[in-house]
Amino acid sequence: MTPDLIIEGVSKTYPNGVRALQEVSLTIPAGMFGLLGPNGAGKTTAIGIVDSGLDRALDGFERGFLYLPFEHAEDLAMQDRSIALFTQLAHDTGNRAALEWAEKHAAIVRRFGRYPHRNAILGRASTPEEIAFLREPGSSF
Repeated sequence: MTPDLIIEGVSKTYPNGVRALQEVSLTIPAGMFGLLGPNGAGKTTAIGIVDSGLDRALDGFERGFLYLPFEHAEDLAMQDRSIALFTQLAHDTGNRAALEWAEKHAAIVRRFGRYPHRNAILGRASTPEEIAFLREPGSSF
């Protein structure tokens, strides 16, 4: 069985001094895939915020976080949107790092139609090509 995901001691203070998080800890039980699920509330919320244009009022860090459900979706249309969002973010901030990660994620979904890394936890059988990919150096990030 896959272990729980444990996140501990997360803090975030914005440049204007507003503290958003202070020493927040979270345990996500094994088998949960929240934002990544087919009807994850986080994905629905992110789509609504982006569709309304409210994301443009956020700073670069916040926008990058908001766009993660697009990057982690196993859906080509969502991946295309991820690339568009992260391309605009890179243009606006001058930082291409998040775009490069989005491109790596999109390449996997374009190749396999899904993230092979998730197969075991989701009870999906892996194809021989996926198994070979997962053995490649740098395939897991």
